[in-house]
Amino acid sequence: MRDLVRSALILLVIAASAPAASAQIATPLPRTGGLPDSGLFSGSVPSGEKTAQPLTLTLADAIGRGLEHNLGVITRQEGIEQARSDRWRAMSGVLPNVSGRLGAEREVINLAALGFSGFPGIPAIIGPFNVFDARLAVSQPVIDAAGWQHLSAANHDLEAAKHTYRNARDLVVVAVTNLYLQALATDSRVAAVRAQVETADALATLADDRRKSGLVPAIDSLRAEVQRQTERQRLVNAQNAAAKQMLALARAIGLPLGQDVTLTDPMPYTPAEVPAIDEAVKEAYANREDLRGQQEALDAARAASKAATAAHLPSLHFDANWGAIGDRVSTAVPTYTIAANVRVPLFSAGSEKTRSIEASATPTPRPPPSGLTPRHQAWSPGRPRRCPSSTCSGCSPCSSWRWCRSSSS
Repeated sequence: MRDLVRSALILLVIAASAPAASAQIATPLPRTGGLPDSGLFSGSVPSGEKTAQPLTLTLADAIGRGLEHNLGVITRQEGIEQARSDRWRAMSGVLPNVSGRLGAEREVINLAALGFSGFPGIPAIIGPFNVFDARLAVSQPVIDAAGWQHLSAANHDLEAAKHTYRNARDLVVVAVTNLYLQALATDSRVAAVRAQVETADALATLADDRRKSGLVPAIDSLRAEVQRQTERQRLVNAQNAAAKQMLALARAIGLPLGQDVTLTDPMPYTPAEVPAIDEAVKEAYANREDLRGQQEALDAARAASKAATAAHLPSLHFDANWGAIGDRVSTAVPTYTIAANVRVPLFSAGSEKTRSIEASATPTPRPPPSGLTPRHQAWSPGRPRRCPSSTCSGCSPCSSWRWCRSSSS
């Protein structure tokens, strides 16, 4: 009978404590901030060897490792090299091409095969004889509009790649700093939950001692024990969240797999100075690397379109060669050729048409109309919107954008 009563009391205590316990267990930890591109900026190239001692890591060290090993920066840097190689390829079309040739031949010529037959005193077969030729050739485009436009497009592509690389570095700094601070926050949550566990242990011990002394009923001791187990479960959850956050940080900055880390920088706090919206928009237009990169990409697309059009125009080339020719080296005499050639493209089997279609298919965002305030210019293209200001004199549609003209910002 006594065991039955005790079992009933335990069930009542668990039922009474379940809502509070479940509320504490179900309280989610704050969501950790993600990376700008989880498929690229969250990864890195691991470097170094795992050490038995925990690695002390400051915020500056984490940012430095991220800038060196993060995949987002590495791939953007490779993009710069690719754009630089494309620039050199385009430059080769407008720079002089110099080539040399050194040859020694022994020939027999059938004049009859060339149409020279039936001439008295001239044999049909000439040779064998020797030909030695040493020659230097130069070819220089003088007027080539398509080549210069291709070079202009390649220059803009290279600048766009550089801006994209700098933007990737900025994103890595933001991402690593965010992960570092989130790791500090999860460590702080672990410390806070551990303190709650210690408090629950003390309260459970106190309740058990008071029960043994007969000062409180057994249900109070059982309730304290349930609370202690709940806090221990919350501690396990907090420790798992902290381990996951630390793993995300290690993955973003290229730490060896399984390396223990100790974060040394405390959680900083600096009051933020929020600038006026007009100043913020103006500074963003002037300093945003992604915006400047997109502008360079737009200029590259325009240059590529002009190059596709200019490919149908004639071009002027200067060609020359100088060398010495004879039957042997000792008898070779200098000769040269200088020529100006006009090349007119008539049929290219659709290659220029392909370039024209590719250039026209490149997105070309339209610039904002004049007379717009920075606040209105800051709006993104997309769904048409109307100005919320009561002083707005009206909205005028511009393609997929809707720009609002207003005298006030």
